[in-house]
Amino acid sequence: MTVRIAILDGRPARIDMPPGFAAREFGSTVLMYDSAAPICDLGRAMIVGWAFRSNGFEPCDQLEQVEIDAIVRSGGAWAIRNLWGNYLLLWADAEDRVRILRSPVTGPALFYVPASTRHP
Repeated sequence: MTVRIAILDGRPARIDMPPGFAAREFGSTVLMYDSAAPICDLGRAMIVGWAFRSNGFEPCDQLEQVEIDAIVRSGGAWAIRNLWGNYLLLWADAEDRVRILRSPVTGPALFYVPASTRHP
């Protein structure tokens, strides 16, 4: 399954979403995603895709607040040491900026398009 998401910088006044998509404010952005996408919403952190814990190989569908704090404090290094799989990890830092970590093993494709880009 392909993970289909878009992270919109800022909070646009109007979003034209494709059928089957949903949106959620996340930090200083809006996350637009396929409703069928595997997303684990953890409040100030989010896992998109399939993440597993490295100590026991259990699916990671929840994180304790102390783990989310460790992700933010370490700039994502905690996740690199403790998770594996095909995932994107998003978190909002203290200034509400969204940070993205793509799994170092094999993460979903990730493309960046500047907000100033216009489509016909």
